[in-house]
Amino acid sequence: MFMITHDVDEAILLADRIFLMTNGPQARIAEAVEIDLPRPRQRAEIVKHPHFYTIRNYLVDFLVNRSSELRTQEFDGQGLRYPTPVNPVQLAAAETTTDSTPASPATEPQENLVKFTPKEVRHGSARNAPYPAGCQSP
Repeated sequence: MFMITHDVDEAILLADRIFLMTNGPQARIAEAVEIDLPRPRQRAEIVKHPHFYTIRNYLVDFLVNRSSELRTQEFDGQGLRYPTPVNPVQLAAAETTTDSTPASPATEPQENLVKFTPKEVRHGSARNAPYPAGCQSP
């Protein structure tokens, strides 16, 4: 199932994986955050779980800080890649066990390229093409 929401708490409650997008225009999926809280989940009880705020703080930090930084990064020209998988609870645990710099998601390029059909390629490159007859630029 695929659902779009702007409510961080709702996303944690319902999802097993949350895809975080960079700021637009030309927004893209940057990370895939694993939500490994036990099911069934209830809104009143989930906030009491010891990992809830670790996950929530990670998501909010991405939305407030890192999403705009990632937006300005250039694409590598090889197409879209599957987003970096992240588990905030494991990152937090790694930070507490090491006294070095904070852990961050892997930045190694993923080899799982997203394949596009010819129609998607044409539409994806339309931003550089002139507008079709009858359409005006924004």
